[in-house]
Amino acid sequence: MSSLKNIIRYGFDNEWSYFFQFLNYRLSYFFIAEILGYRELGIFSVAVSIAEALWIISRSMSVIHFTEVVNSDNPKKDLILTSKIATQNFWFGLLLAGIIILIPNAVFTFVFGINFTEVKTITIYLIPGIIAIAVSNLYGHYFAGIGKMDILKNKSYLGFIATLIGAILLIPKYQLLGACITLNISFIISSIYLYFMFKKHQKTVNSSNQF
Repeated sequence: MSSLKNIIRYGFDNEWSYFFQFLNYRLSYFFIAEILGYRELGIFSVAVSIAEALWIISRSMSVIHFTEVVNSDNPKKDLILTSKIATQNFWFGLLLAGIIILIPNAVFTFVFGINFTEVKTITIYLIPGIIAIAVSNLYGHYFAGIGKMDILKNKSYLGFIATLIGAILLIPKYQLLGACITLNISFIISSIYLYFMFKKHQKTVNSSNQF
C-alpha cells in the first residue's frame, strides 16, 4: 500500500506539472487566435516549432541523464554531472541558434510561403527563452530523478502565472512581439527558479557530505 500511494502521488504530481507546463508553452496561442487572428497564430506557431527544435539535443541528454540519476547512489557525482551537462546544453543551444540566425529569410519563405516572411524574426525573438529552457531541462529531470516533484510543480506554476499576466498585458499592445516577450519571461523565470533550487539543493548535499 505504501508503494501504491507513492506511485499515485508521484504520477499525479508529474502529470499536474506537465499540464501547467503545457499551458506555459501554448496558452499564448489562445490569446493570439482571439486577439490577433488565425493568420498571426499560424506565423507564431511555425516560429515556435522552429525555435523548439533547439531542444532536440537538450531533451535527448536530459532523458539519458534522468535514467542515470534514478539508478545512481552517488548524489554528489550526480550534481556535478548535472551542472556539466547543463553548461553543454547552453553552448549547444547557442550553436543551433547561430545556425538559425544565419539561414536566409528567403529559405523560410520558400518552405512556408510568402505569407510567412515574419517567421525568422519571430524565431530569433524566441531564442533567449528557448535556450533558458534547454539548460533548465537538465535541472528539471534531475529533480524528477530524485523524486522532488514539488519543485517541478512550483516551476510550472510560476511559468503559468507569468504567461497569463504577460499574455493579457503584452499581446494586445505589442501583438506577436508581445507574445514573444511573454514566452521569454515565462521560460526565463521558471528556469531561474530551477537554477536557484538546484544550487540550494547542491549546497545542502555538499554540506551533508562533510559530516
